[in-house]
Amino acid sequence: KALGVTMKLVCAGGCCPTCWAPDHVVGLDRHTALKNPDVVPPAPEAPTTCGGVRCFEPLCGEGFTKGHVQGDCCYSCVASR
Repeated sequence: KALGVTMKLVCAGGCCPTCWAPDHVVGLDRHTALKNPDVVPPAPEAPTTCGGVRCFEPLCGEGFTKGHVQGDCCYSCVASR
């Protein structure tokens, strides 16, 4: 039990099992209605399957710059050229 709710132990092929309960049993606030000033649009090169994605501006360390990796929805840090 967690939060007073009986949950199911699920193994999804990862290293550790997780506790699971359907959304109607344990309400999950997915923050879909919140406006976040840090959210930026997806990369223009993003696949059409990226609809509704929430991207953030990458903060790249030395030797890396903001760039797009084919198949990704959002920009990421890639090695500088």
